Amino acid sequence: MKKGKSTSCLIFIIICLCFIFGVIFGSITQNTTNIEILKSISLNEVLPQKLSTYSLFVNNSKFFIILLFISFLSIGIPIIMFIFFINGMFYGYGFSYILSQNNINSFVLYTFIFNIIKLLPLLITGCFSSMVILKKFIINKNSKSYLKREKDKSIIEFAIIFTVSCIITLIVCFIETNIKLSL
Repeated sequence: MKKGKSTSCLIFIIICLCFIFGVIFGSITQNTTNIEILKSISLNEVLPQKLSTYSLFVNNSKFFIILLFISFLSIGIPIIMFIFFINGMFYGYGFSYILSQNNINSFVLYTFIFNIIKLLPLLITGCFSSMVILKKFIINKNSKSYLKREKDKSIIEFAIIFTVSCIITLIVCFIETNIKLSL
């Protein structure tokens, strides 16, 4: 049991490090270059958007749905790490741009706190997907009854993770459609 918890913690730390390295790389990129496409993607990812709740939900849930599907692949862990790095790069670029245009108070109030909540479903799903991929390599292939129980357990876990991620994302989307942005 301790080994499973330490593996989960290690996966969480690695995913967070990939995201942090992406944020650092995005910040450096914003300070050294002026790429318009990256700026528009990053600002759409970081700033609250004035769209319908459904449109925002579809936009915000694309990453965690992709992560759930990636958990069916054997080579999914490097893809998950790459997704977190790219997502971190968008956040780093957007955060740096906002900080260069506005003061620190508006950044903390409108952007940073809001995006921490927005990242929760992505972190939950990324860690879960990585654990599912690792379990595929650990499972004893000889026990058919064990495999049946494990598949049933995985389906229930998928449903729970998907539901929790959807609920958090819907709450964030509802807040995002009703927030008054004054940057």
